[in-house]
Amino acid sequence: MPGDPPELSTQELHVLYLYGTGSTLGAIARRLGIAIPTVRSYLDRIRAKWAATDEPVHDIRTLIHEYPHPNPPP
Repeated sequence: MPGDPPELSTQELHVLYLYGTGSTLGAIARRLGIAIPTVRSYLDRIRAKWAATDEPVHDIRTLIHEYPHPNPPP
């Protein structure tokens, strides 16, 4: 994808990485100590940030290659 990717928060990066590597919403929620609706909210925010760049994505999992690997979540 051309240009710089939109900036994501640390928590958004963790959710993106875990989701992009095959974790379920429930597994992500447990790992990060958040609720499943919160995981969905982070994924929605990531999609919205990409849509704002005129580069919407159909499969958010493909975005993990646009960002450096985040430090492991707590």
